[in-house]
Amino acid sequence: LDVAFEILVEGKKLVAVANTHGLTKQRAMAIRDKIYSAYLLQAPEGWAYAQICAPEQMIDRFVKEADEERLKYWQNKSMTKKDHEA
Repeated sequence: LDVAFEILVEGKKLVAVANTHGLTKQRAMAIRDKIYSAYLLQAPEGWAYAQICAPEQMIDRFVKEADEERLKYWQNKSMTKKDHEA
């Protein structure tokens, strides 16, 4: 999970993360893709999918807020027990 977190959440470069973890670029990419695919297919616990019709600006605000919450969710989900105790 660290590899995917560093690439997808922290925005680190694929090659740099691969080198840090002693992986090939292809292996790091496969890890990233697997986690990202699972992320796209499953809603976090307590979340739901919805299709709505609303003013575009309202949707933009909501999407921005939802993205921020999603980021917090995944950051919290990726933290270890030790991180939570710190």
